[in-house]
Amino acid sequence: MDKDIRKHVLEIADRLFEENGYNKTSMEKIAQESDISRSTLFRMFKTKSEILFLSNNDLLKDTLDEFLGKDYTLKEMIQKVIEVLDSASYTDKVNYMNLMKKLKSEPDFQSQIFFKALKILPDFPSSEDDPYDVLKGAFFGNVITAWSRIFENPTIDSLDQVKIQLIEFEKKFL
Repeated sequence: MDKDIRKHVLEIADRLFEENGYNKTSMEKIAQESDISRSTLFRMFKTKSEILFLSNNDLLKDTLDEFLGKDYTLKEMIQKVIEVLDSASYTDKVNYMNLMKKLKSEPDFQSQIFFKALKILPDFPSSEDDPYDVLKGAFFGNVITAWSRIFENPTIDSLDQVKIQLIEFEKKFL
């Protein structure tokens, strides 16, 4: 029962963060929308950032599993991401540009993104040929490098920068 309530609260908080942004979503509003008292919310979660850390933890992994199945290689994953980036709509590009602006302006959001990346990293595919996960580390390094190139000035072409970075990574390492 308690697990169901936590899941419900995380879903509500996710929606509120999406609609209002992290900074404009209060613990009071999360409790109110979740139909629980503020004290119950604070018994379940110590801080708002904890809620954000826990919300959608498996979203990227679930999305990859949906597109690729349970077993996939790093190369297959990169190829699929490139395909998705190729088919990104104008709206997708605008949303990504806004996400990058948010990443630049909200330190808490930066922390959450980094934390989530660390949490999903162990679930990414590994290879017996790469027991120390050098390729996996290089992949994430490339994503961060692409972000750093667009961090100061996100534009409508920001997703294309990520795609170019992934194509170069694939050519050189896979």
